[in-house]
Amino acid sequence: MAKLSKDWLFEDHIDLEYKSYVLLAYLQDVCNAFEVNTLYPHLADLVEHYNALINIRKEHERLESQFPKELKSIRPNFQLEYEKMGMPETLEEIIEIIDYAIPLMEKRLNEGKKIYEDIERSIHISSVGLLPLQTDEGYLLVMNGNEPETQVYNFNITLFQDSRGKYRAIHTSFLADYKRTLSNTPEQIKLELLRLNRKLPNPATLAVESEMKLPFHETLFPIAKRAVVKYLAHSA
Repeated sequence: MAKLSKDWLFEDHIDLEYKSYVLLAYLQDVCNAFEVNTLYPHLADLVEHYNALINIRKEHERLESQFPKELKSIRPNFQLEYEKMGMPETLEEIIEIIDYAIPLMEKRLNEGKKIYEDIERSIHISSVGLLPLQTDEGYLLVMNGNEPETQVYNFNITLFQDSRGKYRAIHTSFLADYKRTLSNTPEQIKLELLRLNRKLPNPATLAVESEMKLPFHETLFPIAKRAVVKYLAHSA
């Protein structure tokens, strides 16, 4: 993955033409990843860069309204006309780069979100057996398209809070692969897990199945984990 430094806007030459080459190379790498349904870390990285530019632009607009002004003319009825004093040349160049970069990043970001949404719709989640009242811990049985294995993970969900509100976070740990056979059904795998771990007598066990084979760690699993959190929240 071609990395774009967090300080790319201010590093090396602050020049629109130079920065456009840097940005376009990065966005082409993101595009190549999206074309093969590889979303992470590219999508999260792109969101971070895009939000940083938006925040800088908003802060600049706020400060611009406070720039000193000088008297330009006096109109009839003693109406005073002012004009803003010019910005430093380097700052003007940075704003030009930001205005150039935002729509390009936004285009790629929308493409990534569309792929995310399409993949999310192709992932099906179901409870293996009855869903218990306590669903903050259990197992995920993940089936990736026509892959011959079911990947089994332990999961637990915790609550955390920040300035924006309360959120649920899912934590996972890999347990084992099971061959997908007529005898290794999700129900049989659950029985085996119950036998191996009697500390979880009634765990929430979810079958997570993707219609198509996807890059597992880069796409399927991150989206699946978020989908599981939504599923359990709606099932509560």
